[in-house]
Amino acid sequence: MKNFFRGIVLFLGIAYVLCGCGVQHIENSATVETEMLDIVIRPIPATTPSPAPIPSPTPTPSLAPAPAALPASSVYLIEYGELMSSLLVLPSTEGYEKYLAEDLSYHYAYNKYTDGKEYWNYDICLPQFAENVPCYRELNAYFNLLYEQLLHEKEDFYDWIETEKERGDANPNWYQRYSYWGMTIGEQYLTVYVVNKGYFGGIRDYFYPMPVTFDLTTGEPVTLPEILNCSEQEVKELVADYVYGYFLSQGVEYVWRDTYLCFEPQDFYMLEQGLGVYYPRYAIDCGAAGDFLFVIPYEDLMIFKTASAEQG
Repeated sequence: MKNFFRGIVLFLGIAYVLCGCGVQHIENSATVETEMLDIVIRPIPATTPSPAPIPSPTPTPSLAPAPAALPASSVYLIEYGELMSSLLVLPSTEGYEKYLAEDLSYHYAYNKYTDGKEYWNYDICLPQFAENVPCYRELNAYFNLLYEQLLHEKEDFYDWIETEKERGDANPNWYQRYSYWGMTIGEQYLTVYVVNKGYFGGIRDYFYPMPVTFDLTTGEPVTLPEILNCSEQEVKELVADYVYGYFLSQGVEYVWRDTYLCFEPQDFYMLEQGLGVYYPRYAIDCGAAGDFLFVIPYEDLMIFKTASAEQG
């Protein structure tokens, strides 16, 4: 019997101990959960505000061309071509002057009237570029060389005048001028609108364009066949097709495609809206019709380049 009561007492003692541990375990669990909850909901202490960022310096202006307003037509044509060249209506990249340094300029007058007015003038004005133009040294070297060449040509001009004076045929209205009136600046190419203008007799001044286009990644002058990766003949064929198609679309009768094969590949302009191809006065029409500048959209050129690559 004593053993029986001892067993009961021992059982109750063990049960009490186990129950106490269980309660303690639950209370400890609750405490841990509460502490974890406190971690989650405890507000984040305020931090000292960080200083305002220092603004970066203003970058050097890029050469991205600003939009220019161009006529909607695919061809630039002055109705009375004898009054001015169609090239003179071409706009330049807006604000291009900020990329220029001091021009290369030269002026010489062979003679003067008694009132001091000059005649038989010879003038040169070519651009020089500032440091904010890629490859500006190469561009400036090109125009320095051209400047020196034109200075030497001055002697030929005045030798001719002396010859005409001896014949008694000298005209005081004769003059010769090399200059530029603007440029198109793009991401890869830069075209300078150089022109040779003068008068040697006849009913009007002559106007001969001398555009030059540079690849801004190298600073070297680039030709149209190089840009299109094809031959000069292929360039002429492309331009003739476009010009012929243009006149047909305008309802012009009696046009022949081969007439437009006289295009000279050096007479081109990399304009903002497309490739400008130039025909001088008398090239494809009478003198009174003036000169022509057609603009071929760059999208059309890409189609041509793709087709040429596939055929090649």
